[in-house]
Amino acid sequence: MATRVDQVVKRVSQKGDEWRSLPMDTKIKLLEQIIQNTIQYRNEWVACHQSNLLFAHIDNDDDDDDDDPSSSTNDKITRRTRLMNNHGYAMVDILVRGPATLGSYANGILDSLKHNIQKNNNDGRPPPPVSTRTVGGGPRISRHGVVIEDDVENENGFYPEKIVATVWPSPWSLTQSLEAFGMKAEMVCDVQDSAMLQQTHDSYVQEHNSKLLVSNNKNVGCSAILAAGNFDAPTDLLCELFIKGRVCVYKANPINEASIPILKKILKPLLDLGYVEFSPSTSIEAAQALVEHQGIQEIVFTGSKATLDRIVWGNSKEEQDQNKAKNTPINTTPVCSELGSVNPWIIVPGPQWNKRSVDDHARAMVFAKMSNNGHICVSPQVIIYPKDWKFRQLFREKVEHWMSKHPGTVAFYPGSHETHQSLQQHPNAKLVPYGNPKKKSRGHDEEKQQSEPIFPGEQRPLFIGDMSLENERDQNLLRQEAWCPVLMELAIDAEDVDTKPMEYLRKAVDTANTNLYGSLSINILIDNKTMRRNKKELDHIIVHEMPYGLVGINVWPCYVNSMSQVRWGAFVGTDESGSGTLANAHLYRNVEKTVLRAPFRHLPRKAIQVMDPKKAHLVFSRFTTFKLKPNIITQVGLFAALFLGI
Repeated sequence: MATRVDQVVKRVSQKGDEWRSLPMDTKIKLLEQIIQNTIQYRNEWVACHQSNLLFAHIDNDDDDDDDDPSSSTNDKITRRTRLMNNHGYAMVDILVRGPATLGSYANGILDSLKHNIQKNNNDGRPPPPVSTRTVGGGPRISRHGVVIEDDVENENGFYPEKIVATVWPSPWSLTQSLEAFGMKAEMVCDVQDSAMLQQTHDSYVQEHNSKLLVSNNKNVGCSAILAAGNFDAPTDLLCELFIKGRVCVYKANPINEASIPILKKILKPLLDLGYVEFSPSTSIEAAQALVEHQGIQEIVFTGSKATLDRIVWGNSKEEQDQNKAKNTPINTTPVCSELGSVNPWIIVPGPQWNKRSVDDHARAMVFAKMSNNGHICVSPQVIIYPKDWKFRQLFREKVEHWMSKHPGTVAFYPGSHETHQSLQQHPNAKLVPYGNPKKKSRGHDEEKQQSEPIFPGEQRPLFIGDMSLENERDQNLLRQEAWCPVLMELAIDAEDVDTKPMEYLRKAVDTANTNLYGSLSINILIDNKTMRRNKKELDHIIVHEMPYGLVGINVWPCYVNSMSQVRWGAFVGTDESGSGTLANAHLYRNVEKTVLRAPFRHLPRKAIQVMDPKKAHLVFSRFTTFKLKPNIITQVGLFAALFLGI
């Protein structure tokens, strides 16, 4: 295996200089062809995942007519497909973790590359920010008692101000403005002035490759990508190629091995020219040979902290501890990693909270939790709010209600069942059953709601209430990423929340910083009036006091994963959730975090709420079409599905 991997790396590395010197318009044509291939093979890609999920459970298929000897495997697949299409969110998950995300990501890069070659822009700069502003300096912040900012303090004992650049939506794009409908994406950058914000494409690529120069390798700039198992859109590969300027060896996760032939069809333009090759195997042996190869200048890895420790520090826990103590890693190749997190959603009480908004946000939170069966790095896990919040009980009830309405999806990730079973043993854990059948309405009998699992081994959601920071068991759970459909409630003591909401928010953020694992994402649910009344102080908290790489304000920050225009990754200066940067197609310097903001009442939230499964399938089918081919026609089709159900 090592010999085969060596041959692949050497072939690809020889193409590094050629790729970097390739004219920008040629790269644009290659990316356009990849998008067209994704459109062409979209249905085949979806069918591949569909069949893979079906065959994974076909032996356990318990349909009523399985005892019929005439019931063939194809018959079982047909029945299961019908169930997936009509009753489950499995098709939604397949679309989002494949063609929808790839289409969105690729088109974002494409827009940036096209801007590089427009007239009067010969310096190769990407689109400028929509707007910029500065946020005054802030005090030291720490995570688990460790200071994570290393800036030099100024004479007032505060860190220097940060620059916040708004980068999405573009005011010149009608489709982006309609899609956003009040939402915007910002980048928080640690630079001295706005003139330093961005780099040219050539300088950005040169900087990345110079940092990764290996003295014994003539051709620099080859990345090894160990892809994720929870989704298989090769966005990290597109980032390394078209943004960072490096050729790639791509090792698919064994979970997604079935889709490799489809990805090869989609990436054929790059494979034919030798700028990309797939690893000869998805095995551990292939991964080990790849990360240890001297011709690799960067390892791009999505997975667990335990796997990263094996790559960098050694195979056994004893070896890892010894090498960490001596600071003698066994592998010194730079690693760009994303390792997940225990993600908090903090609720800030305010005057605009009412029964309707409680239902609206609970419904969206459950959608986020149940998506991909919780196999998502930015899946919400811990709800934080004041113990005496007047809507606390109602919010809990609404969360459980929408959990009961969700039909469930496929639990496909290894180890998820063990975690789910373990969490059920918590004394406060409630396994949420399917909701009661629908009652008669307007004289018509509606279809009864699903009451049995569609997929063998399907996991019903868990709600664990009244988590305590004084309980050692709860402390440990708050340090473990669940990776299955579970939400935990952490209610904290807070005084004068209505009159001093920012004091409460600081306490809630500090609670998360101190007790929860990771630094990937955080979400704040806060009403518009409270935001306006505390605009300056809220901005300061977001920019200076939230050590998370992704900050959502009234919107699930997972959306950032499909946006190549902004940065994806853990907060700079921490390593629990990984290190390094992906995306950032607009080439901003020293980006610390991405902030995604939406209004408290946000109309597009209807697309990311628990809804009728048939409608969800329709909406996300249209959403995928729009992301692959963003124009006003496909967007109208999406809106028709979302608001009219047609």
